[in-house]
Amino acid sequence: AGIEEDDRMSEPEAESAPENRQLVRLLLRSAYVFASHQAPPTLIALAKASAAGAHELQEQLRATREQAGSTLAYYAYLSEAQAATQLQPKEFELKATAFFALLKSFLDVFEQCVKDLTKN
Repeated sequence: AGIEEDDRMSEPEAESAPENRQLVRLLLRSAYVFASHQAPPTLIALAKASAAGAHELQEQLRATREQAGSTLAYYAYLSEAQAATQLQPKEFELKATAFFALLKSFLDVFEQCVKDLTKN
């Protein structure tokens, strides 16, 4: 026998979505606390080290995006207003990728010109 999908489970309504997320977070936090009290010490140490590593990676990503934003603003690929206000990460990464693709194509053409000049 198959499980029929309940209409309420298929897609949360916009009004209740934040409440549902908050409830899910609370349930997950409770499950984590319960599981952590029964977990072996090596697993707890690994979880703490992983959380610290994840926090460090998040901080490095933030610093990298900040530096890339300064670089893009310097080369006028981003306006000062865009550099000052945080773009969404996806928008920012698209702009950075496009900038570096443009830079790479310039270098490719420049290298080809150098090769052509040295042949003649």
